[in-house]
Amino acid sequence: MDNKEINAALAALGSLGYQLENAFMENGGEVTEELQAQLDQQENLRLLLEGEGIDSLGRWLKSVQDRAAALKAEKDAIARRIAACAKTEEYVKFQIRQILDATGKDAAKGTCYSFIRNDSRKVEADKALLKTLYYEKATAAIHAAGIPECVTVTLGASSTAVPEGAELPEFFNVTESRTVTFRKPRAGKDE
Repeated sequence: MDNKEINAALAALGSLGYQLENAFMENGGEVTEELQAQLDQQENLRLLLEGEGIDSLGRWLKSVQDRAAALKAEKDAIARRIAACAKTEEYVKFQIRQILDATGKDAAKGTCYSFIRNDSRKVEADKALLKTLYYEKATAAIHAAGIPECVTVTLGASSTAVPEGAELPEFFNVTESRTVTFRKPRAGKDE
């Protein structure tokens, strides 16, 4: 039984129910042979929907859930591959930086590719420390301002908001790395 047949059976069951209700009102509740045949037909439709219809929809739902699980597994596998590529990319850049440092050069150019020595600095807020230091105060402040108790706060911090030359607060983590900038070959211009 497919979904089209299920919808047709549902429509027939609804229509039959309406017809039976009207027929009973007209007959004063008396069950005639014709009404009994319709009642039997109604029961058969119910049994069909409860049995084969439910099983059919159950198989369909299971196949959709299985497909979603397969897609999630594929997504996770792809995410692992992307992470592996990122690690390999960092290793290759490390190796190139080793060459630049060993040769004492700031840049190197091959036939197609070139690299420039680069020191990067990444500043990120430690969200766990921010929460420890300020969550209770922030929550108390918003509730004191009349914001309902069911509203919560998520804390974040931006190092760009710290005045230039000022020392970064303790909740910022600074990561410095020695890396390279990668220059790829450019495609020629069409004339």
